[in-house]
Amino acid sequence: MFKLSELVRWLGLTEFEILVNLCGMLTFTIILAFKISGTYSNSVIDWFTAFSPLFCIDIFNSYFCVIVGIRMYLDSD
Repeated sequence: MFKLSELVRWLGLTEFEILVNLCGMLTFTIILAFKISGTYSNSVIDWFTAFSPLFCIDIFNSYFCVIVGIRMYLDSD
């Protein structure tokens, strides 16, 4: 198996970003399985709800990148 340091180097992501992506993908997979299997009625889980964890991953990664960018800019002064 790969070490965490190798994954960070190869993917170009930090440990926090990898954790956020893994949690979001796990949540998306579970919700999508419920949606496709019809465990809950179709009115409870719509397609936007099923794909909302992926949107949240993008929002969290964007927020994290903005914070890192601001800190790098402020540290250079």
